[in-house]
Amino acid sequence: MGGLALGYGLAVYLGLLFVFKPHGIAAIWLASGVALAALLMRPRAAWPAALGVILVINGLINWLGGNSPALSLWLALANSAEPLLAALLLEGVLGHRPTFAQLKEVVWLVVLAMGLGNGLTALLGAAGPALLLGAPFWVTWQVWWVADGLGMLLLTPLLMTWSQRPWRFLTPARIAEALLLFGLLALCSRAVFLVPTGEIGLLNYTYVLFPLLLWAAVRFGPAGATAALLLMGAISLWGTFQGQGVFGAFNPDPLDHLLLTQLFLGVMGASNLVLAAAIAENRQAGENLRQERDRARLGQERLDLALEAAGLGMWDWDVPSGRVDFDRRWCNMLGYRPEEIAGHVSSWEKLVHPDDWPSIRATLDLHLKGETSVYQPEHRLRHRDGHWVWILAHGKVMERDAEGRPLRMSGIHLDISARKWLEEELVRTQRLRAVGEVATGISHNFNNLLTGVLVPAEIVQLSSNDPKIQRLAATIIESGTRAAELVRRLNHSVRGVAEPVQPVALKPALEAVLEMARPQWKDEPEARGRPIEVYIEVGEVPRVRAVPAGLHEVLTNLLLNAVEAMPQGGTITIRAQEEKTSVRLEFSDTGVGMDEATRLRAFEPFFTTKMTVGNGLGLSVLHNNVTQWGGKVEVLSEPGQGATFVLHLPVWLEEEAAAPPPELAPAVRPGRVLVVEDDPAVSRVLAEVLGARHQVEVFADAEQALARFSAGRYEVAVIDLGLPGIAGDQLARRLEEMDPALARVLITGWQLETGDDRARPFDFVVQKPLRAGRELEELVGRAIELHDRRTSGG
Repeated sequence: MGGLALGYGLAVYLGLLFVFKPHGIAAIWLASGVALAALLMRPRAAWPAALGVILVINGLINWLGGNSPALSLWLALANSAEPLLAALLLEGVLGHRPTFAQLKEVVWLVVLAMGLGNGLTALLGAAGPALLLGAPFWVTWQVWWVADGLGMLLLTPLLMTWSQRPWRFLTPARIAEALLLFGLLALCSRAVFLVPTGEIGLLNYTYVLFPLLLWAAVRFGPAGATAALLLMGAISLWGTFQGQGVFGAFNPDPLDHLLLTQLFLGVMGASNLVLAAAIAENRQAGENLRQERDRARLGQERLDLALEAAGLGMWDWDVPSGRVDFDRRWCNMLGYRPEEIAGHVSSWEKLVHPDDWPSIRATLDLHLKGETSVYQPEHRLRHRDGHWVWILAHGKVMERDAEGRPLRMSGIHLDISARKWLEEELVRTQRLRAVGEVATGISHNFNNLLTGVLVPAEIVQLSSNDPKIQRLAATIIESGTRAAELVRRLNHSVRGVAEPVQPVALKPALEAVLEMARPQWKDEPEARGRPIEVYIEVGEVPRVRAVPAGLHEVLTNLLLNAVEAMPQGGTITIRAQEEKTSVRLEFSDTGVGMDEATRLRAFEPFFTTKMTVGNGLGLSVLHNNVTQWGGKVEVLSEPGQGATFVLHLPVWLEEEAAAPPPELAPAVRPGRVLVVEDDPAVSRVLAEVLGARHQVEVFADAEQALARFSAGRYEVAVIDLGLPGIAGDQLARRLEEMDPALARVLITGWQLETGDDRARPFDFVVQKPLRAGRELEELVGRAIELHDRRTSGG
């Protein structure tokens, strides 16, 4: 409040210097501008204190200036009511504190503060001098109105704008420009308003001030305009007060001089402030527009970065004309530059995969009709190099006409090829898992059945001297062994279990397959009149790293697959050549070929396009085998152009060596053997084979075996894994607790992984089917030997 008291007191004192005698009326009342600015720059809660300071300072200075106490109080009340009413009107209409940088704020200052509010309070102010000094009321009211209004016009915007500290933005060049401007304005104002009466005829050129005021408004905004007006107004009023200048030279009545000067300053001040505010508002609008453009540009840059990071391409379709704007990312996604893609919907239609077009068209039609909220299909587009790119499209109609017809549609494209590949791999993995579960069950049951075939056949072979019976038994054993090997390899293949690899010569393996499959690729096609020619272009290539039986199966599958692809006959060409670390083997046929969808699914389990009987596992097993050996498989094919399967088989390194088979120890003596097996055929075989040398007791379930068991009763326990009631591994643990010296043998048809917890309670694990003359005898012999070591403390 101290600053307000000092500033307001100084303004009152200056106003009293311009009081015309004997009327007692000031030519300009700067205190009104200070008082209005003081209220506008403070919150309303502080107004009472500010008005109190104004009232006291105004009354005190008037009294000290020679006015009577009554007149001083009267004038103080009028001068306090004046800024209060003006401030209430301004803030009430504007709804905010004015800065006078907007055109409407200057207009309302002139209309409300100077005009309405000041005019009403001037009635109160003019009444005092009229009653106490005899001054003419209406003339006094008029001069008061204009004088206080000039104070508001010249000083309130000046204080409000300069309170924003505009000098912070002045550069040395602008400071020099401001000094030049205000120097010229002071000189010109002196020439117009401070010249002797005799010289007025030469210097009555008030219009020379207009360019200078315009300069201040244009270059320095409201702050410069208000400062220029204050400088010019002070000089003009002082000259008029001294009876000089254009308004004080010709009219003998000082009051008329004052009115002319006030009118001039009012018109000039209002016009220049309006101009300055309009220029400032226009500049602010331009700055706002620039900022909006900068924000829009920044937003576009951020959008571009986000789209780039997300791998999204944008498109914008004018539906009636068919024109489409494809952005750079959309084109690059398909290997094109933007200028290589015509901006029309037909460019996109030509790239769509034919198989995907019907569903896309149906989805798009539904959305264009307004029956769906978004358009979001997955489809394929042809890349520039020929391969297909999976795309997720997401679009929406943005504009429709009055009848609901689509006008504009926008959206994005996302490359989801990697996701599609992962989905296909997941499906392939799930199918392989399902096949593995089926194969595991099949192998268990087959192994039990084959045990009941192989062991009796071997017993018959060993016990008979009849050559025919021996030959038939050998045939049974050979077929059963091949069946067991097939089941084992099928189970290992679909479950991803690697078999020991060996060095395999490729050319002899090919010749063996061709000879074995001669009926399928040569005899039968020739009998139908549709011969097939096979050409082998295989030179000296290194031995490959493979499982011999597995490679035989792989080559057989490739050969028969090529035969089935040529129902009308044709040519099969087999080529092999050495690469850096592998041998490239190609199987090419001139058959019907495959489309893209079939080619991508060729190695899936159970997938087949055959109408005849087939299990759909051949190419899947082929793929798994080659992958497990460290190689890879690819297929090249087009409909009607045949197919080429390319195998990259790793070369066998000389330092690799196959692991030697484990040696089995012979039986050392007869023993007592407990057999727990729920399959009747297997239990009979075990009892028959083992009973020839050992004392054998057979039980069908674990409960019976536990009831019979006691420590020291048996040396060996042969236990099946899948028993009713108590599982085989649980039974083995309980028997170990009862007799730690007991040797425990697991005999199972299940394929157990290395480290399977179910095998931990056992000393030996043997896989069904068994061979009677070797495996059982040798295994039980090793088990008896282990029991003897345990009982002797060895």
